[in-house]
Amino acid sequence: MRSSHLQFAAKLIGAALVLSVAVAVALPGLVASGQTPADPGVEPIPTVDASDSAESIVVRVLFNSPTDVEFLSGAVSHASPPARIGGPPLIKVEVFDVAGALLEVFNEWHPLWVDEHREDGGHRFVIESSGEGRFVFAFAPDVGIVRITDIELAEVLIEIDLRQIILDYCAASPSDPGCASVPGPGQLPDTGGTSSDDGPNSLFMAAIAGAFILAATFGA
Repeated sequence: MRSSHLQFAAKLIGAALVLSVAVAVALPGLVASGQTPADPGVEPIPTVDASDSAESIVVRVLFNSPTDVEFLSGAVSHASPPARIGGPPLIKVEVFDVAGALLEVFNEWHPLWVDEHREDGGHRFVIESSGEGRFVFAFAPDVGIVRITDIELAEVLIEIDLRQIILDYCAASPSDPGCASVPGPGQLPDTGGTSSDDGPNSLFMAAIAGAFILAATFGA
């Protein structure tokens, strides 16, 4: 697994070098032919892939291994999501609404890829065996599921049901305009994702309930 990711990193670096050489070769030809590069002082500012949402959803997950991922927490933040510039094709994040329609998709750095600084001033990428990932995307009242996929492995790592997080936030912030169209608890369809309520307390209560059922069965 580690060697596969390192080979993939080498491909990315190689592609960047090829692009640099191509630009270095093509630029003199453009100048010689009279097709001078555009003046950045008069060219329009390029469009940046950034959300205009004033709020975002922050999801934290734990990578026990490159393919074993569990949900840690989710929350609504009063901050805009970051721009998507520079997101390499390592992790794909897809956000779906409660009806299953795609709301947003973007690439992210792999949380296990760590930029390690050396004593000589250089740095290198190190792939950790485990670590925590944090993914941020635009808040919407009808967000249902976020799906996180390892692009190189073509493997879905985790799907997280975020509806309860939004319901809890809107219950605590009823004046938020974004909460006006949030469906009620009885109107939420089953999305099939990992529930944001599936934490230690929920599992503990399920175990207790199971123990009571067994005791009642065998006690009779």
